[in-house]
Amino acid sequence: MGTVTTTDTLINVEAINFNSNSGLSAAYADTLDVSAIAGATVNFGGAPVTIAKSYGGGNPATSVAGIDANTLATGGVSVTGNGVGNELLEVGNITRFEKVTGSAGMDRVIVADSLLARAVPVNSVLVPKSYSTYYTGLVAPTLNDIGLYQFDLAAGNNDMLDYKQETGLVAVIVDTSATATSATSSDFVYTNGARVDIANNVERYFGGTNSNIIDLSNSTVDATVQFSKEAYNNLVPNEFAE
Repeated sequence: MGTVTTTDTLINVEAINFNSNSGLSAAYADTLDVSAIAGATVNFGGAPVTIAKSYGGGNPATSVAGIDANTLATGGVSVTGNGVGNELLEVGNITRFEKVTGSAGMDRVIVADSLLARAVPVNSVLVPKSYSTYYTGLVAPTLNDIGLYQFDLAAGNNDMLDYKQETGLVAVIVDTSATATSATSSDFVYTNGARVDIANNVERYFGGTNSNIIDLSNSTVDATVQFSKEAYNNLVPNEFAE
């Protein structure tokens, strides 16, 4: 009693917008659940993303369809792989969602540079490192939105968080627990001196355009770091050049 849950079912809807008047929770726990897609790519980024040819982009810009197929829109949700520019859904003001739940396939979330901040800092999560470890001259109140954005990309074996749009320093503190499923056993991503994201079930990270740090000091097992870059053509069978 006293709790009302409303469910809207949308059929044949390609775009939905959440503006400042939308009924999103003030508890900062709104969730974008893409678990029904067998591998989803979500653009949380602040700008449309040009798609590499290995993902179905690189089409001649001679038609509206070709241009659209070369770009993943802001808030775009697509199937990971060739043709990712053909969005299943475009979510307006997608950064008003604080959590993303992934699928059993290969998921990829493209994270915006300086994601939307809240009026009230979220400092409920105990972060494993002092902010000054990576950002000099900062004190605790300076770093807002700790744990505000949480990405759990589920059971895929090559899920990705993509920070290539980030212009500030990115530091990933890797947790090596076999069951990293909570805020106490997660990867923590420090970004831009203003935010700490929580990541679960993420196997691959893309750094930003500034300095990038991989911190293994919390690791409890032997670890091998493998560097790679994304292929921007379809001449190789793998999207990534190891």
